[in-house]
Amino acid sequence: MKKITLTILTAVLGASEAFAQANNANPTQQAGQNILSLVDLMQTLTTKIIPLLIGITIVAFFAMMIKYMFSSDANDKNKMWHYMMYAVVVLFVEVSIWGLVAFLGKATGIGQGGGVPVPEIPVGVRTYNPGGN
Repeated sequence: MKKITLTILTAVLGASEAFAQANNANPTQQAGQNILSLVDLMQTLTTKIIPLLIGITIVAFFAMMIKYMFSSDANDKNKMWHYMMYAVVVLFVEVSIWGLVAFLGKATGIGQGGGVPVPEIPVGVRTYNPGGN
């Protein structure tokens, strides 16, 4: 358990250290661009991680099912049965949350998988000209 926690902590700290680096190549870049690129990166990672987690849950379910079928101990079979039920519940929760987020995205008009829209000034907007020219 300590090795898993240490590995996750190292990955998170490594990623946060990479995002903390300053971009001095373009000093005119606005601070909001870094936040938008971070949000875009998080959106990309989320769309990649969710199917991966669902796949891991399915593989775990089938691994427990194979152990259940080839086990001769009744206590071990009971344990594998409980693990299989946990995998089904986790899979249900993952897919439900994924579907709920997709539904809310469609209901609010927020598309999935795209980039973050950057606010811009519309082209046809007139500017105030006090001289009348």
